[in-house]
Amino acid sequence: MSRFLQTRSDVVYTGVDIVSNVIEHHRKTFIHRDWMFLNLDIVSEPINVADYDLIMNLDVVSEPINVADYDLIMTRMMMQHLTHGDVIRIMHKFSNITTTYRRPTFLLATTFSNTVVNKKLDISNSARFELLNLEIEPFRLEAPLCLFRDGPPKSVHFMGLWQLPLKVVAESSCGRPVAVSSPLSKHPMYSCTDWTLLASKHIH
Repeated sequence: MSRFLQTRSDVVYTGVDIVSNVIEHHRKTFIHRDWMFLNLDIVSEPINVADYDLIMNLDVVSEPINVADYDLIMTRMMMQHLTHGDVIRIMHKFSNITTTYRRPTFLLATTFSNTVVNKKLDISNSARFELLNLEIEPFRLEAPLCLFRDGPPKSVHFMGLWQLPLKVVAESSCGRPVAVSSPLSKHPMYSCTDWTLLASKHIH
């Protein structure tokens, strides 16, 4: 992310992490950059609040953290470490703080589209991680506006782009995931809706 940000002058960036040492490291490493870093438990703590002290270039700036002020929220390789319930809470949080009177806001998130069944997380395992597919139960997000592989050709994780607030497919319409064919993967990708035709249209 830092390499990308250093090539742009038109991006206002705020990084969030639950690990305080990571945040402190970034604040010191990027002290000369106009980037903000927030130590926050995104599951249990509010995002849209007016009483956080942000550290920017090691100066304390008291102003609200309002996610609705952003054009893009990116969560990469994060929700896969959380329980299904916590992931749903985060999705609701992102959706609820998005206003409808301003320009569109989007979520760019890691998803494992080849996963046919989302397994429950083993919280007793300190290295817990599950290959969560955000398009199937229990999340059932509508097909992303854009989907791309996040890594080399053999990687199994993708990044999907959804407009906020998030929309889900009705539970009654997602009893069994649909196998979707896509040039992005040699193996089937699974969703509550068949967007194979949409993928084919982009090729021709």
